[in-house]
Amino acid sequence: MQYQGQSGILCGRATWKDGIQTYAEAGQDTFYEWLETKGIENLNKVRDAVNETAVPWVNFIR
Repeated sequence: MQYQGQSGILCGRATWKDGIQTYAEAGQDTFYEWLETKGIENLNKVRDAVNETAVPWVNFIR
């Protein structure tokens, strides 16, 4: 996935919302397992996108 022109991230519900059903159906311990697997995978996708496309903000004021 490639993004053009952005210089930052907004990361929220999209990274953890799928875990809510896990919590509702299987409880807190299973939700924590979800966070430690799929939740981290989601955050790593955000990190990878930032590392591939981010531009330092100072580049916009030069």
